[in-house]
Amino acid sequence: MRHTYSEVYYHLVWGTRNREPLIDGPVERMLFGYLRRRASELGAKIYALNSMPDHVRLACSIPPRLFVGDFMEAIKGASSHHINHSADRELKLYW
Repeated sequence: MRHTYSEVYYHLVWGTRNREPLIDGPVERMLFGYLRRRASELGAKIYALNSMPDHVRLACSIPPRLFVGDFMEAIKGASSHHINHSADRELKLYW
C-alpha cells in the first residue's frame, strides 16, 4: 500500500494597490477573520497572519491538490470583495 506525505510551508506577502496604507484596526480585524475562514474552507492551515498598513503576511500550508496561485487568487480577491461590501468606508481595499 502506498502512502504519500507532504509538508510544504509558504510565506506569502501581498500589498495594497500602490502601497496605500488602507489596512487599519477595524479593517485588519475583519480581514483576518475572513482570511482565516476562507483558508480553512480551502483546506489550508494558517500558522501566522500579520499585517502592516500597506501589506499582509501569511505563513501557511496549502493542500497539495491546490495550486499556490489558485489559493492566492481565492483569498485575495474574495477578501477585498468582502471588506469592500461589508465596511462603510470611503476608501476601498484593493490589492
